[in-house]
Amino acid sequence: MSFAKIIARETSLNEVRIANTLKLLDEGATIPFISRYRKEATGGMDEVQIETIAERYSKLKELEARKKTIVAQIEQQGKMTAELRKQIDETWDAALLEDIYLPYKPKRKTRATKARELGLEPLAKRIMSSACRDAEIPDRRGADDGGSGAGGQGHNCRMGGREAGGARDGPSGVPSEWAYHVLDGQGQGERGGEILQLCGVRRGAKSLPEP
Repeated sequence: MSFAKIIARETSLNEVRIANTLKLLDEGATIPFISRYRKEATGGMDEVQIETIAERYSKLKELEARKKTIVAQIEQQGKMTAELRKQIDETWDAALLEDIYLPYKPKRKTRATKARELGLEPLAKRIMSSACRDAEIPDRRGADDGGSGAGGQGHNCRMGGREAGGARDGPSGVPSEWAYHVLDGQGQGERGGEILQLCGVRRGAKSLPEP
């Protein structure tokens, strides 16, 4: 479908006059110039109408370029089908286009992803397993009452055998934060998340050391 036909369908303006306007825009004519001196081509459209056409034309060209990128990415994955290609070709809404592409969009590589590619995930799991075994979750009632129980003494949480107030290291002095980061928080469950929170390990912390 031509851009003129798409814009005509969206604006209810005459398709031929839109096509003439697009041609003038491609030739470098300005909106005021087209409005004042090319009335025979536009059918007397005013500047507001021409500007609407120009703005939509610009977005459609951007969408066309985006479609080419998306098609190339999906074809590279070997997942392009005739039905999917037809769906992409017929979509001229930016949000809908991205929704179609989402299942095929390559995931952004994080430091955790790179670490797993280097084979560090088993080590990270071992560190986190040790950390979760050794952690002591304080008594919430004691913490609330300010009593002398485990909670009343503050967060007496030990990760890898060292106090949470210290380096929070796992086996061989490897930081448990690092292990959690490599695992991307996978499979830790409620208990693991609670332990890490008590020990000051923030999910998604940007300050974690490089794996």
